[in-house]
Amino acid sequence: MSNINSKLIGRQIVAICCIVWMVACQPLANSKITEDDKAQVVQLSLERALVNQEIPDYHIIADKVNIVLSTENIDPAWVPQLNDINFILLIPKEIQAKADNEGDYLYLHFREIEVQEDGRIIVSLDNIWAISKNSKVAYLSGGGFTIEYHRENGVWVGEVTEGWIS
Repeated sequence: MSNINSKLIGRQIVAICCIVWMVACQPLANSKITEDDKAQVVQLSLERALVNQEIPDYHIIADKVNIVLSTENIDPAWVPQLNDINFILLIPKEIQAKADNEGDYLYLHFREIEVQEDGRIIVSLDNIWAISKNSKVAYLSGGGFTIEYHRENGVWVGEVTEGWIS
């Protein structure tokens, strides 16, 4: 009788180990990415773009203190306070109206914030022109980058995987 119990217990242990292994090897589900995680990667992206001056054509942003940021594709609550930078949050219609009233200018736009099945977050940030309806200029400047974020020791770490310039 004890031999049968030993085999049964052995099979149960193997089954439990298999279940634990399968659960441990599952990718981090999208539901594990919180609003706070998204806010963190938005902040990290804006810091790289503006504080570290890594966004293409940063040097031609006319007003580096008052940065126009489109609220398209982001929650305005994710936008951080950065030293010496005032974000002017505008919807696309307001961005166009500002260009029509004040002239052409560069602004930042999050083209994409995509949560991957494996827990990575892909962020694409553009530095693009708002062009007045009366403008006669064809711009060959501006650009953007894509950063792939993953967690390392509980901290979001990003690597630029793509960059573009106009």
